[in-house]
Amino acid sequence: MTTERLVHQLTGHSNKINCCCFAGGGKNILTGSADRSLKLWDISRSTFNIVKTMRFGSITNCIDVGQGSAVSGHVDGGIRFWDLRSGDRSAEMGGVHAGQICCVKFNPNNFSHVLTNGRDNKLNIVDMRMNEVVESFSSVNYRTAFNWSGADFSPDGAHIIAGGAGGELFVWKVGEGEGGCTKLMGGHRNALSACAWGASGQVATVCKDGSLVMWT
Repeated sequence: MTTERLVHQLTGHSNKINCCCFAGGGKNILTGSADRSLKLWDISRSTFNIVKTMRFGSITNCIDVGQGSAVSGHVDGGIRFWDLRSGDRSAEMGGVHAGQICCVKFNPNNFSHVLTNGRDNKLNIVDMRMNEVVESFSSVNYRTAFNWSGADFSPDGAHIIAGGAGGELFVWKVGEGEGGCTKLMGGHRNALSACAWGASGQVATVCKDGSLVMWT
């Protein structure tokens, strides 16, 4: 970032890469591709190598990394859990959404809970230990705009956010389902594609026209 020079180019997937994130305390990168695989890369040395390749039968749209594990969301509406140490699939759950899954996020205070956002215009919290959806969220006005539409937990795990197709930011209180929904407007005029809730309490949203808005 300081020199703005390319450090390395990772090659190994046979189709487009849909998602990526750091893992292993920044020593690794995890990528998900339309070639129906996840790849874990070692970037701790000058020569970057593929450490593990994890394959499955459905294209992945999104990934997130927890404590030594990862979760991936797929076009078939299911999620898979992965042990990054062994590269094995530790669990999977089908039918989490009626449409493809756009976003997966671990609860920062409870890594057994995962937030999912789907093209069926719903958000779910999945308990990976019980292998079931423990809470669902929706709203009459909420529509998921893209196959990569984001969602996120608040730092304390008490709320979730997602951006709507009409430019609105939706906030739900965990434990109250649809009844705990608040809709915030005025920041965007186009569909929201990404959102993030920072440790400082601020929320960042990005929309289709490329504009970014900070909410407090």
